[in-house]
Amino acid sequence: MAQEDMVLQQIEREVRMQEGAYKLLAACSHRDQALEASKSLLTCNAHILALLSQLQKIRKEQILKQEGSRTSEDVLPCTGRVSLSDLRIPLMWKDSEYFKNKGELHRCAVFCLLQCGTDIYDTDLVMVDRTLTDICFEDKAIFNKVGPEFQLRVELYSSCAKEDSSWGVPGPRRISFLGGSLGRTSGKKIRFAVESAASCGVGDVRPGHVTPSLPLHLSTPGPKFNLLAHTTLRIEHVRDGFKTHDLTLSATEDSPFWLPLFGNVCCRLVAQPQCMLQPAISGQLQVKLEEDSDDWKRFNCILRGQALLCYQSREELETEDKPLVVIPIRKDTRVCVSEADLLYGQHIVIKTPLQGNGSYTITSCNIENTQRWNKTLQQHVDNLRHWKQCCEHVMKIEMPSSKKSNRVKQGSLYHEIVTPYSPRERPVVPDLSDEIRSLLSSYHKERSARLEFPLPLSQPFNVNTPGGKPGRPSWRPLQPTLKGPIDGGLNNLLIRVFSPVSVRLPLSKSLHIHPSFHVSRIKPFTQSQFHPAPDFPPPAHLIDGVPAYSVRRLLQSTRWGRGLHYLEDWEGYGPEERSWVPAHNILDCSLIWDFHRQHPD
Repeated sequence: MAQEDMVLQQIEREVRMQEGAYKLLAACSHRDQALEASKSLLTCNAHILALLSQLQKIRKEQILKQEGSRTSEDVLPCTGRVSLSDLRIPLMWKDSEYFKNKGELHRCAVFCLLQCGTDIYDTDLVMVDRTLTDICFEDKAIFNKVGPEFQLRVELYSSCAKEDSSWGVPGPRRISFLGGSLGRTSGKKIRFAVESAASCGVGDVRPGHVTPSLPLHLSTPGPKFNLLAHTTLRIEHVRDGFKTHDLTLSATEDSPFWLPLFGNVCCRLVAQPQCMLQPAISGQLQVKLEEDSDDWKRFNCILRGQALLCYQSREELETEDKPLVVIPIRKDTRVCVSEADLLYGQHIVIKTPLQGNGSYTITSCNIENTQRWNKTLQQHVDNLRHWKQCCEHVMKIEMPSSKKSNRVKQGSLYHEIVTPYSPRERPVVPDLSDEIRSLLSSYHKERSARLEFPLPLSQPFNVNTPGGKPGRPSWRPLQPTLKGPIDGGLNNLLIRVFSPVSVRLPLSKSLHIHPSFHVSRIKPFTQSQFHPAPDFPPPAHLIDGVPAYSVRRLLQSTRWGRGLHYLEDWEGYGPEERSWVPAHNILDCSLIWDFHRQHPD
């Protein structure tokens, strides 16, 4: 009766949460608040139906136990952990909607409800429109104490996310609903909860069952979530990897909450049986390694996973060193008890097909211990047989990250309803003036005392300057480049430090670059056989006070307006510095004659 009372207490707690969700939904003033409240209400209904199903199962087992149909000595397979993560549902939009971005923008709020037995997990809300190709849920759901016959039901719920201005103005009916009393008996609460949850159609895990889309409550305003698709995952679907499963669609295209689902769901479903994680039994055994031999050896043995590990001493077992003998235990292993021997008593014979050694014989110091080992071995083989491919190796389960703390936002439902405070209970704002003053003081002290340069003294360095050659026409903007190396340092006063973050460099005037730089633009110069020192660009020639640059050759020509422009390859500069120059800016006419002689077209 203690288990039944605990389930009844959980039902009453869920009923109170359901009533609170009704009131919150009626008081919502924003769309996001209403969607979260409606989702909480649907989740509470699913919890209530799951607990009622568990209560019915407990009472049925009590009746069978009283009638003698089932004894308490029935051995069940071990439990384990099941994890569902990386949930992704592909969408299939029409070409006009997705690629051409035409048609009405259909926007829905969706979430997944994951149920395994009485454990229910709900994912975060995701807003979906035609800009998405997949519905992705980053949640990781872990279900503990799950048997090998588990059925994990995945339900996708959707609600049309249209703005409704009527949510923010509660009418008289809403005000009367908010002022309702919670003083009801537990029986009325549970009966009301069952009727409301049943109207949702949530929690039925029968194969092929389609959840009806009925209203949550006649007097409940706000958005309604409807079942869009569902599927049921079993132990046959467990794989250590990302797999695709079929979805059963429950909505038609004319529904306002409909989304163009592809009909599949991709996820990672893994399981960890307890028989693969924890040792089943350990102790000293006498082991006969060869079937036709009478040579018995004493080992300290432990049954773990798919092997019976035999160590020479207890210390080696505790340190998990390499075992001397490994007896394989598989789901097809046969464990039987032979007749009693005058010297060693009863024997346990372990036979595993398709193994090098035919069989192993073990025994213990007394009959009781031997029977305990025999019972544990048979139960362990039965566990491996029930969990099937989950026992081939230990699958990795990623633990979910800690949930973010609920931050109170201005205008949120929590801020408006749950935490009203009186004027004398206003939150205390900490005085930050002392901290600000201390920070400013430390900043000024550091600035006055710190005049060192971030590079070592007299070390060559590169300067990060804007790309392109100033004073020349360029057909496209170039990326910033490193110019250098520049030899100098603080010792020979080639660098002037104005502040801890800015310096002035002795650059040539022909570069047409301002000599003041932030220290982040100055990098230490490194040189090796794979990174030789670059050649510094040659300076410009001054002709009548105007800078002019040497041209290596002309590469191309194009008609630009009323004249020709030529693509020039500058002497001493790389190909990234090439630019188009009008013909009248080329001082050496022989370059133009040579170009047209080589390219008469």
